Amino acid sequence: MVRDGSALMPTLTSNTSSPLGFAFASSEYSASYSPWKAFSDSGYYSSSTNIISGFLGFYFKSEVRITKYRLRSHSGSATYLNSMPKNWVLQGSNDTTNGINGTWINLDTQANQIWTTRDTDKIYSIQIKNKYNAYRINWSANNGNSSYTTFGELDFYEDDTTLLSLKRDYQYDMTLDKIWSDTGSLHRQKITRDDWVKIDELNVVK
Repeated sequence: MVRDGSALMPTLTSNTSSPLGFAFASSEYSASYSPWKAFSDSGYYSSSTNIISGFLGFYFKSEVRITKYRLRSHSGSATYLNSMPKNWVLQGSNDTTNGINGTWINLDTQANQIWTTRDTDKIYSIQIKNKYNAYRINWSANNGNSSYTTFGELDFYEDDTTLLSLKRDYQYDMTLDKIWSDTGSLHRQKITRDDWVKIDELNVVK
């Protein structure tokens, strides 16, 4: 079974506050809008004045494989939603040391992403084979703001997996159910068809 996935990102209080790695960006408006703000519970990241393209990301000390990522619009005035990124490429690297240098591989491309409400999530699923130490959003345009680009939040996710596997042999079950008794295998319990439907809806049955 594969669940929806779990967030990899720690809640930061500075660019380097987590033992998992560090946040980075191509520029920042001021210390109040540093890269780590995109990975915190308050505030948001903003690029420098007159910078409408650039990148924002996180360096992991151990390689990770992500299956999706999330962008959230900022919680500030709706007037400035046009500062959210519009066109970008998600990139990964295994040889960068600071988020700026190194070789970057394009993993996902998005265009014409429009933001009309505050605190709104957009989630993008990707399929990649390799693990990377660093991931970044490299954006080339925002939604029309000529002064700066902002991110409310940026999160990366990996798959959650479990060893749980419920396999059914209907012919065997039907035969055994006719002569059901309280003795037998501890891992098997008699349930109704409605119960099976509920389990199927939870996607835990192969």
